[in-house]
Amino acid sequence: MRSYPSDWQVIRLAKAGTWLSGGTPPTANPRYWNGDIPWVSAASLKAFEISDSDRNVTRLGASAGTRLVSPDTVVFVVRGMSLKKEFRIGITVTEVAFGQDCKALIPRGDLNARFLAYAIKARSHQVLCMVDEAGHGTGRLPTDQLGKLSIGFPPLPEQRRIAEILDSLEGSVSAERQAAEKLARVYDAHLVALLAGSNCTTQRWESVDLGSAGMWYSGGTPPTSNPSYWNGDIPWISASSLKEFDILDSDRRITELGACAGSRLVPESTILFVVRGMSLKTEFRVGIAGRRLAFGQDCKAIIASPRFEPRFLAYTLKAKSQEVLAMVDEAGHGTGRLSTGLLQRIRIGVPDKAEQRGIVKVLDHMGNLIHHGRVRCLKLTQLKHGLMQGLLTGQVKVAEAEKFVEAVA
Repeated sequence: MRSYPSDWQVIRLAKAGTWLSGGTPPTANPRYWNGDIPWVSAASLKAFEISDSDRNVTRLGASAGTRLVSPDTVVFVVRGMSLKKEFRIGITVTEVAFGQDCKALIPRGDLNARFLAYAIKARSHQVLCMVDEAGHGTGRLPTDQLGKLSIGFPPLPEQRRIAEILDSLEGSVSAERQAAEKLARVYDAHLVALLAGSNCTTQRWESVDLGSAGMWYSGGTPPTSNPSYWNGDIPWISASSLKEFDILDSDRRITELGACAGSRLVPESTILFVVRGMSLKTEFRVGIAGRRLAFGQDCKAIIASPRFEPRFLAYTLKAKSQEVLAMVDEAGHGTGRLSTGLLQRIRIGVPDKAEQRGIVKVLDHMGNLIHHGRVRCLKLTQLKHGLMQGLLTGQVKVAEAEKFVEAVA
């Protein structure tokens, strides 16, 4: 059992308040649906603050097979696909109804609802260890086991202050995330406007086939049974490891011997892109080598001709993502596949080298801003997680946390 300060109470979660089960009104009755009361399901419970849903019920529907709960009720998923990887929990900020794949907990009088929700959320890893299989990949959380989970809590005033601190941190994380997402959307719009828009057809820009932009290369995989080919110092890029635009490393590496035994070594500033993989069903991954590396058969590489700035060519290919994804066909088992012949026929615009460098400078600057925003968001998330664990066990004092939050705000 966890150690808590002497002035904290410790109880089983089963004793933390009133537990309620939900349900689904008959979907065949139109009088039950499309009302103004959010109906929360395992699929729609995604935010910590629960204020709406993708489906609503009427007042009549809320009394016909489901359950209505008021604001400041803790709601969490006990059955669903999401339980295989995450524990979804939230706090109602308006009156809602909920389905049978969720449970609700109305806190007892000496428990602050937001504090209780955070206290349970902080134990997500422990909760997920309780999940078993309900069939067809659906996770099931036994509520009798969940009820045995012990939680500690201080007097109500301290609970409220802890919840306020965590709310503040959550707001900071959300603001950083929204800013990064907004900048990413602006970046994507600039990318397309600069490199896949009308500029490509202006008289100042020459239009050429992508196939003529440089030398194309295929990759490969050294035999995995030979240990002398692997665990060297040369990054080996696969469809799954090509995730960043600037490619500096990989989760797998090969030796010089391995690079000569079935793979392909390419120099810094080589453009790499995925031509086969599950990711091609939703995104076209493109990057540029920041060092000498090797790559597998699910990728292709282009070493740009002298008329191209390599980063300009990589950005151009990235800007053509929607056109490229329209070419993807099915290779079996949900894997997407791109035809090299079709790719090579894509038309791209080529300005002079000076304009290419100017465009690269703009896009690099925006990319750096996005990267720094995501790093700050990650750091704030880690800070929130650390403070949450400390505050909810009494190891971090409220006054210390308040000063720290002010310093990083």
